[in-house]
Amino acid sequence: MEEQKDALLQQIFDNNKESTVYLEIEIDDSENFELDSEYPDIITATGFYVEPDKIVTTIAVLANAENVVAFSSNQYETIREHATSRLGKKQNEMDIFPLRQHKNVQINGTEDITIEGVTTYDAKNNLVLLKVTNTGVPLSIGNSDTIQIGDSVYITGYHLEMGYQGRIGYIQGRYGDNIRYEVKTEFITGAFGSPAMNKNNEVIGVATTGLDSDVEDLSTMSTIMVSSNVINTLIANSGNVIPLAQWKKNARVRAYNMESKGDKYADFNYDREALNAYNSARKLNPGLCGIHARIARMKSRLGNYVGALKDFDKAIKENPYDIFSYNNRASTKGALGDLHDMLDDLNQALQMNPNYILGRLNRGQAKCMMAEFEIGDENIAEAQRLYQEAIDDFTKLLRLNPKQTFVRRRLRTVERTLRRLNSMNKKRSLLNS
Repeated sequence: MEEQKDALLQQIFDNNKESTVYLEIEIDDSENFELDSEYPDIITATGFYVEPDKIVTTIAVLANAENVVAFSSNQYETIREHATSRLGKKQNEMDIFPLRQHKNVQINGTEDITIEGVTTYDAKNNLVLLKVTNTGVPLSIGNSDTIQIGDSVYITGYHLEMGYQGRIGYIQGRYGDNIRYEVKTEFITGAFGSPAMNKNNEVIGVATTGLDSDVEDLSTMSTIMVSSNVINTLIANSGNVIPLAQWKKNARVRAYNMESKGDKYADFNYDREALNAYNSARKLNPGLCGIHARIARMKSRLGNYVGALKDFDKAIKENPYDIFSYNNRASTKGALGDLHDMLDDLNQALQMNPNYILGRLNRGQAKCMMAEFEIGDENIAEAQRLYQEAIDDFTKLLRLNPKQTFVRRRLRTVERTLRRLNSMNKKRSLLNS
């Protein structure tokens, strides 16, 4: 079965190549914190043809764009090959990035892809339709009404360092709007705007956002996919071309810019600034996907646990399959001393993904805390049960990742505690007999 899936991915990978476009975006990076980054002002993305002169990509990658350069697959590979040859095979892949610095390479039989502007967009679902000067081969758009939980998904797009890539995933969950889906897959870094295909090589959605909260925890890696029905609506509503500079001034588009600023602040632990940026983004675009969870995380970091709970509730209502929000809401409940409700949220997250490392770690820790309270209330049997369940969680964690030294130490501590508790309980039983 795996061989059949791999063969199908390769077929889709090859078929889609001509229709995909590599986007290199120079962004307004006036608030850049990565002072040691060689190319701090460049991000990459993917687009794909849905009509001979129109491509789809995400709003988020263009909302803060100062300049956009687009390459066909042929141009992309020729330029990379030329740059690699010129720099030497031993050079780091990042040395050929950005590709725009090598754009003077002459490619026979092809023309540069020039983006004229926007013909329409969907600010809630993070999709934009771009008019381009040259023509390409459109991908076939499927009917996303047929999507079922568990269906296989094939995503193809441009990885920042490794070039054109393909990934297999499956539909893990559906948002309440029946437009956005969570796809369990290893997201292709830098490939926002990649087509998500079904087994018939039809586009059933667009990968718009990566959701991997811990790059070392591959079990949690996923992406948000916006359904192909939105693409059909975009095509139907396509109108006059609006220049990118004018389009970016729209308030709901600017919300993505504010969200991006919030992400940067959050990465560098400027929590108050991040919260302000996220609040501004939500005010500009209340339907911005994932914004409730971002605001909730910042409120929790700042100690506003009651406010954080309200926003985590909104995030989970928006996406009932958001295991990260269940885990983060659990931590917030723990900070408020509500350990039983904390455990309920962690159980829910692990029911959806039993291999969720952070969720299992937090559940083990929560059971240890609950056991301590039970000891204080002299409920020894209940404490023993909770400690044993914590041991089971920590043991499972070490099977998933044997290198977690903290978990190993924690496991040994809990095992010693349980042995002492068992011994004390045994002595007490003998004295009472």
